[in-house]
Amino acid sequence: LSAWREARRLRLAREEALALEYLSETYILEGSLPQARAATRLCRRLADRIAPEGDIALEIGVREAMLLLAEGQPREAAAKARATIRQAQRAEMKWELAQAHRVLGMAYARLGQRPSALTALTTARELLATMGEKLELPVVEAWLGTLAPRLGPERARTRTETGRDG
Repeated sequence: LSAWREARRLRLAREEALALEYLSETYILEGSLPQARAATRLCRRLADRIAPEGDIALEIGVREAMLLLAEGQPREAAAKARATIRQAQRAEMKWELAQAHRVLGMAYARLGQRPSALTALTTARELLATMGEKLELPVVEAWLGTLAPRLGPERARTRTETGRDG
């Protein structure tokens, strides 16, 4: 919050948007959804003004999908995640693509669409593994382990290390 206020005071639009993006995610994770909604809206306005196809716009797209999911709107979350995936593919931004696939998988799981959830989460896992990601990868593997125990972390490591199932 203080980083956002300081960036706003200094009129540093990109830094303000970044602070709002992280603030949005923090509020989502702690369950403060009205505050998350406010931070997300402000960030979206700034991102659209600065660079509507840029990294912050993609990252806030992921946060918007997360917020919809937290608000109990999995269909809308899935739609937002799919739109963010298309945008991330065009921009060739792997991190944002992986994040959007993770949220899409979570939304599909909430909708009871297990095969689609597994596909989205497997894509997220593969993208994260190719980046050497160590923090987010276990989260995706936990979701996969819950939805399909035979595709859990052990099999995930074998597949990403060898490039094939094993």
